[in-house]
Amino acid sequence: MAHLSGHARPVSDSSLYPAISRLVSAGLLDRRTEPGASAAQRHTLSLTDAGRCEWLRRLRDISGLDISDSTRYFTVLARLSHLPDIADQHAVPRGRLEFLEQPASFFSRSMTMRGGTCCGSPAQAPVRE
Repeated sequence: MAHLSGHARPVSDSSLYPAISRLVSAGLLDRRTEPGASAAQRHTLSLTDAGRCEWLRRLRDISGLDISDSTRYFTVLARLSHLPDIADQHAVPRGRLEFLEQPASFFSRSMTMRGGTCCGSPAQAPVRE
């Protein structure tokens, strides 16, 4: 599992197997039991046609944490070559760039920051409007 996830966060058995069961129940994964090399059986998983369509849709239409969280973004980025349309592949990094170019918001809408500059001068305390 660590080899498949690479630099991504580790996945525990307690979250992996319920997720697999949900994907099988939703018709997105096919689970087969095959005889093992020794006495133990092997369980293999493969994407169904619906699962492949959903996977490609999620790669094409990433948003939210898949864009803002760097670990999740790099996991998506590593799989972009599976999108058949090059324009769809290029749209994903453009979406990340748009996210990165948005101004950071450190306060809720009801608060603003007064004073300070990007050059390191001290800022005044935030003031409620």
